[in-house]
Amino acid sequence: MEQDERFRAFFRALAPEVRRWAVRAAGPHVADDVVTETFLVAWRRWDDLPDDADHRRAWVFVVARHKAAHLRDRGARDSALRTRLAAAPQDDAGDVADAVTTSTHARDVLFRLRPEDREVLLLVGVDGLSPADAAAVLGCSVTAMTTRLSRARRRLEDLMSRTETTDDVRSAP
Repeated sequence: MEQDERFRAFFRALAPEVRRWAVRAAGPHVADDVVTETFLVAWRRWDDLPDDADHRRAWVFVVARHKAAHLRDRGARDSALRTRLAAAPQDDAGDVADAVTTSTHARDVLFRLRPEDREVLLLVGVDGLSPADAAAVLGCSVTAMTTRLSRARRRLEDLMSRTETTDDVRSAP
């Protein structure tokens, strides 16, 4: 049997069990995410899985447990951020046009970056992943991820400063 077929059979056999466990452990709102992320790890590490069916099943549940904990932690961080944002004083004195211009400028600069730099910055800065989690997403080491992130931030800063200077020159009388 080919690896793809073995994985499909493995998934069909265990995914319902993992989903039932995830509903109990993490809640129905994240159960599908737990299953997806668990079997993504299993697919990537297929050659590292134990040969024995019982040990393989246990291995999958260990991964699911880690994924559920990660999703719960992320949910708690998101909730705390929403609470802080709701409690933050609102500055109604600002001009909406300035906010739109700044947002548009930042987006334009971000999309001038190389796709690899943009992906790293968005995973960490927008999606809120830790460098370790972003490294797992990208399939690289944490060291490589932190290096890529540092370089991407430097390129972003450089590009922002160059475009601000260019914009200042264009708007001068």
